[in-house]
Amino acid sequence: MAPNENIKLLAVDGVQPNLESIQTKRYPYTSEVFAVLRADSSPTSLAVRLRDWLLTPAGLELIDQSGYASYSD
Repeated sequence: MAPNENIKLLAVDGVQPNLESIQTKRYPYTSEVFAVLRADSSPTSLAVRLRDWLLTPAGLELIDQSGYASYSD
């Protein structure tokens, strides 16, 4: 959903692709993005620190502002 003037977002079966429909998974065409870290990653590694920050309120807000839809199960 990142703003792009060259892309038109389309409703599917009457469901518009918006933050709410994507977060609740009502919009049928979504994909999840995962962060995978090695089990033996140091807690101070940049990867672990980035993952931990992305899960903070500030990180989740940045995800939403970037056009991605954040949610957790």
